[in-house]
Amino acid sequence: MVGGGEMKKKKYYAINWYECHVWVESGYYDDDNEAERDLARNNPQVILNQEEMRAVVDSVITDFPDLKVSGSE
Repeated sequence: MVGGGEMKKKKYYAINWYECHVWVESGYYDDDNEAERDLARNNPQVILNQEEMRAVVDSVITDFPDLKVSGSE
């Protein structure tokens, strides 16, 4: 809880994919339902909170050490 009894918003991520395109969106929300309403799209996606996203990124870095991010070179 933050001062005044307010709950702190948590950061959520949406990993979206459509055909050969993948993109990530994010935002701060009060709960899972609010994040789902705002981040929902008409394409396949996974919506994760910050802790879940960190676990995914850690796994990708560990499992694919030679992975290159486009635009990083």
